[in-house]
Amino acid sequence: MDTIPQDVTEAVRAAAGAAPGYRADLTDVRRRVRRRRKRQAVLSAVGAVVLVVATGFGVIVRREESRLNDLPAADDAPPEPGLQRLLLNGALGRYQPAAEGGRAVELGASTRMGVLEPSGRIDTLDVVGAGRWDRAVALPDGAVVAVNESEFRLVVTRPDGTVRLQRNLSHDEEWMSLLTATADTAYLWRQTDLVAHDIASGTETPVVNMYQLGLINMQGAFTAADVNDGVLVLAPKETTGCSVELLRRPLAANREPVRSEWLDIGVGNCEQVTGIRLSPDGAMVAVSYQTANHDFEVVVFRIADQRIVARGGGGTGDLVVDGVRPYPLVAIAWQTPFELRGAWYLTNGDEPFRLHTFFINW
Repeated sequence: MDTIPQDVTEAVRAAAGAAPGYRADLTDVRRRVRRRRKRQAVLSAVGAVVLVVATGFGVIVRREESRLNDLPAADDAPPEPGLQRLLLNGALGRYQPAAEGGRAVELGASTRMGVLEPSGRIDTLDVVGAGRWDRAVALPDGAVVAVNESEFRLVVTRPDGTVRLQRNLSHDEEWMSLLTATADTAYLWRQTDLVAHDIASGTETPVVNMYQLGLINMQGAFTAADVNDGVLVLAPKETTGCSVELLRRPLAANREPVRSEWLDIGVGNCEQVTGIRLSPDGAMVAVSYQTANHDFEVVVFRIADQRIVARGGGGTGDLVVDGVRPYPLVAIAWQTPFELRGAWYLTNGDEPFRLHTFFINW
């Protein structure tokens, strides 16, 4: 009789140690071993295919990374990690990305808008679903919530840039604008209210009204604002000096004035608040403002105790365009809970405009 292979011997022993009542002769055992060998061969082949595909993908990724500076700044790369995306609202013209060697891209509210990624690359978003995007919010997954104010139209795109939803927002053609948005909610300014507009259903829930804020009209009442589930922060246009108003949510839905707190920027050279960005958890708020010397600064507050935890920004120096000192546009976004990312840029002068970046850590 031929010598029984070692793996068959082990299989026989395993069969012998099985539960009582198990019956198997040597032929049955050999048949089981052959089946096991075939399964192992198939799995090995599949594993080899997966390894080849994964290795090939890795090679492709490395090639794309190595060619990044040779590619147009606009590409199909996914959003880079970060709590919020840095949308360049108001950018108009050709812009040079902060990334070394990146090509300039044309940006505008009627063509395509730009998101500055942490690497310095400009990710462009085609304006779709409306003639222009007067206000837009770029979401972390690559989707966009935008509004065309003259068309009273809400546009929501998918991460691939295609239109997911269009909706008429007109209330007898009264003024409206987009304040900010999440994946589920668009916060809209209306003539008399700030409302939370449910993207799925279109239902609107009042957040605060003009009577509660002591106003006669919401339009043009604030130079900057931001809101989330826990807090509303406003920069009233008529406020003397540079302070921002903090209102904790939820607010009572009536006409009684609401109790507010004030965050003092604490500097004498502030001319006007230009931007407010709450952290996603509502624990911090960053405020950008223009200074008397045509520069800008950013201050970061902790909401719980209203304490200033960091300052930064600035750096326009002695910049002169057409004989005057321009005010730069400033965009800010939360990269992590302890890091704010920003950019400043111009809309007039010689193109391409340079995007200047800054970070504030604490």
